[in-house]
Amino acid sequence: MGVGDKMIELRADQTVEFKWSSPSGLLPTSMTAKLYDRSGGAEATATVTVPSGSTTVHTDHSTYISMNASTNFSAGDVVKITNDGVDYVRELSRIEAHAQPRFYLATDLPVSTDSGDACVALTATVSFAAVSADVGDGYYVEIIATDTDGNKEKATLGAVVVRWSWQRATAQDVAQVMSAVYQDERSHAFCSTVADRVNAKIEHALDSTGRRPWLYSGASNLFSEVIQAGIRYVLADHGIAPTGDLVSLLREMRFAFDDSLRVVVAGLREYDTDDDGKTLENQQTFYSVPTVR
Repeated sequence: MGVGDKMIELRADQTVEFKWSSPSGLLPTSMTAKLYDRSGGAEATATVTVPSGSTTVHTDHSTYISMNASTNFSAGDVVKITNDGVDYVRELSRIEAHAQPRFYLATDLPVSTDSGDACVALTATVSFAAVSADVGDGYYVEIIATDTDGNKEKATLGAVVVRWSWQRATAQDVAQVMSAVYQDERSHAFCSTVADRVNAKIEHALDSTGRRPWLYSGASNLFSEVIQAGIRYVLADHGIAPTGDLVSLLREMRFAFDDSLRVVVAGLREYDTDDDGKTLENQQTFYSVPTVR
């Protein structure tokens, strides 16, 4: 699980792992991550694995960079490449195994790299064992990262403690739509970004009704149609859509997303209304998802 602006969902019954990297490009040699409640009381301490990937450029190519090694690097990680004393921070979208491993970046560099330029991984792994804190929101994770020169960076991430995880859009879902609907394919990093945007749209829409996505049973498939509509909507925003007037298509896809979400919100099936760990079936109440047509 990667972290952008999304809420971190920690489980009361199992270990949850996510990744974090410094927005400023700091390379942590030590790092702590702790869970706090609303009042600032410490609830749990995570196990942290700092990044250790380090290599150098072998040869620069038009669409990829050949490296001298790929040990401890993974697709989706954030890396820092230094060229002529300037640091460039990019997401690593794909690695291909060759005598000199090929690194594909999610966004191009503004310069050509030189043989011997340093490349280091910046992404740390944070792992929280099952937490004993009360189920609910209002928590936050505080991260303090320190580099080899003693420079520190602090990050505060919103968190909730949940009984189960709700059905989220995944990079695989996006890849399947790309293949089945548009006969196209994109990198894992691109698909992950689209999935994160879809999940954020669902979360924000539910928040506006007073509902919480993590109170929907993770075993249900209530969000399947919402996810499919959301993926098409976000892809259209990236210019990937059927032939036609893009503005009109975006509008139609937004309506389709809103309509599919309204069906979920209008019912209480598989929703833990009173947050007691039990979902209600076949009960309805009236909610509205704000939209403009």
